[in-house]
Amino acid sequence: MSEEPHPLRSAIDAGSADALHAALRGNPDAANRPIACGEGHAVVPIHAICDCIFDGRISDERGTALVRVLLDEGAAANPPPVPSGDSLLITAISLGAPAIAHMLLDCGASADARGLFDASAIYWAAIMGMATIVERLLPSDELARRDTEFACTPLGWAVEGTLSPPRGSKGEAPRCAALLVAAGSEVEDVWRQSAKVRAHQDLSQALGL
Repeated sequence: MSEEPHPLRSAIDAGSADALHAALRGNPDAANRPIACGEGHAVVPIHAICDCIFDGRISDERGTALVRVLLDEGAAANPPPVPSGDSLLITAISLGAPAIAHMLLDCGASADARGLFDASAIYWAAIMGMATIVERLLPSDELARRDTEFACTPLGWAVEGTLSPPRGSKGEAPRCAALLVAAGSEVEDVWRQSAKVRAHQDLSQALGL
């Protein structure tokens, strides 16, 4: 006989803020307790909501309403990172949930934490084309630092996000690039010499080419 789904899991999957309120009633600690998310995988409820948004199972609007319930019930903006090292803020950004990322920042989420590829939130916001997040994270001490996987700066991630937008991209990577250049990011020679970069009008303009 299969187990009954966790009440929080059911509420999240249904996108129901009322059901989530009911599941947390008398049990506010559950807002920070990992719930099953696939076989052998458990994440905190806010992460689970971001997964649902990314997969198209619930809308951004329903997802943000669920996160508001959890934050009001004491969900942490800086819970322990997942095995990859990604913070909850990075998770929200990389899963295409900028409204939730803003909510986490409002609640004190750390923008400096580094996760997969030793990249912090500003890298992920740049590649995911989230200009309002990049703008909010500036100024930053990260602009000249390179990640450990691709040896790229945040501006390099914005270039990549423009030329090869990842799933969930919000389409503002050129705007992210412009913001990073204005903040002092170095435009590298490899981009100046790239026909693909020069052929992309918005990106070329953002880089001042």
